[in-house]
Amino acid sequence: GASKHLKAGAKRVVISAPTKEKDPEKVPTLLVGVNHHSYDPNKHTVVSNASCTTNCLAPIAKV
Repeated sequence: GASKHLKAGAKRVVISAPTKEKDPEKVPTLLVGVNHHSYDPNKHTVVSNASCTTNCLAPIAKV
């Protein structure tokens, strides 16, 4: 998974699908325009941006 990219030298990893990680503190799901302000670059090296459907629907649902 994403940890292999970190071990290979990547500084950050964005997963473009829902994560299998159960702890949202380890791999948060962030959506631009919804909760992206909760991103902490000092703490989050791997993040998920959920699914393409979620990315399209979440900003509209927020309104």
